[in-house]
Amino acid sequence: MEFFVTLLLLIAVRYWWGELPRFGGSLTSQWIAFARDQTFGIPGYLLAVVAPAIAVGWLTAATEGVFMGLVTLVIHIAVLLVSVRAPSTEQVFDELLMSARQKDADNVILAARQSAQFKNFLSELHQGFLVYILWYLLLGPGGVVFCALQKQFEADKGESAELAVEGPIEWFYQVFPWLEGLSVRITVLLLAIVGRFSDGWPFFVGSLKDWSIQSGDLLVAAFSNFLPQSADSETEPRRDAQTAWVEAIEALVGRLFFAWMGFAALIAVLS
Repeated sequence: MEFFVTLLLLIAVRYWWGELPRFGGSLTSQWIAFARDQTFGIPGYLLAVVAPAIAVGWLTAATEGVFMGLVTLVIHIAVLLVSVRAPSTEQVFDELLMSARQKDADNVILAARQSAQFKNFLSELHQGFLVYILWYLLLGPGGVVFCALQKQFEADKGESAELAVEGPIEWFYQVFPWLEGLSVRITVLLLAIVGRFSDGWPFFVGSLKDWSIQSGDLLVAAFSNFLPQSADSETEPRRDAQTAWVEAIEALVGRLFFAWMGFAALIAVLS
């Protein structure tokens, strides 16, 4: 079931015109606020993040045989729709192509602006979508709930009274970067496979050794290094370089989505 739901979401995000909406996104912040009103510290973390994830995982397992699995399917889809918010791939690349073709700025300025826009897109794609897809494949709806609540728990840490004084931050406020970091490195590996593997594999191995680099910077570097060699410069010497870059990046992003589909199929087979 996880594979088919993942396949549906990957296709929707790749080809949907506009952002994939998140329904009931305020539920996570409301729950975290409620949990913090009850207790704090490790008990508060267990109540706010761990307990709901376990409860949803148990509910999913308990309803697998109800109405031929329809109840479980509803839980899977509902949890993802509440948690996931993905940017529009089609809209982002349409905007990049439009700005590249308008030539309304110096080439250096245009390239820097588009690189920043692309980096923001990659960060949103992982923080709002692919990190949830990964942990959904690994742990089911409970994994999605854990990621969503962990992200909100860390985002709201500044409002927590017990962190008002200076001091070391507790470990449970530093979990989400590791959750996201794993999804980013899987993307790096998949990019190496669908891009230039000879250059991509050493880059992927290096990314496993250094987890201090920001996810957006790592992804931009991966895309820059893994773009397949093209003969465009020879066959179309007059083609605008920035337009060619956008089109090459879009093609690689398309292959990345299909690679994630293959990764989802592999997880389904192994499980």
